[in-house]
Amino acid sequence: MKGEKVDLIVHNAVIHTLVDGEKVYEAMAIKDGKIVEVGPERQILNKYQADEIIDAGGRDVYPGFTDAHGHLFSYAQQKLSVNLFGTTSIDEVLKACADYERKTKRDFIVGRGWDQSL
Repeated sequence: MKGEKVDLIVHNAVIHTLVDGEKVYEAMAIKDGKIVEVGPERQILNKYQADEIIDAGGRDVYPGFTDAHGHLFSYAQQKLSVNLFGTTSIDEVLKACADYERKTKRDFIVGRGWDQSL
C-alpha cells in the first residue's frame, strides 16, 4: 500500500512553482488545501495515495497563483522568447539564438534581456 494519504494528486503536468526559477515539476500532492510536495511523477504517485487523482494531460499548472495584479500574458510571451539576460558578447547572443531555434524549430525568434551596449 502506498504511503501518506492526501486529498488530491495532480500528475502528468508541467508545474511551475516559480520558487526555483525555471525549474518545473511533473506532479504534486495536496492535503487540506495545501501543497504537501511537488516532484517527479513517479515519486509522488508512489509516495502518496488519494481518492482524487487528476491527469493534467501535460498542461501547465501554476499552483497557488493568487496574484491580484498579474501579467500572465506577458509572462507567457517571455517564455516564448530567447532569454538573453547575462549574455556578455555578440557571440553569446548568437549562440543563445541558435540553440533556441534548434530546440524550438521556430521560424521567427524574439529575444529579451540583451545588453544593448554590446
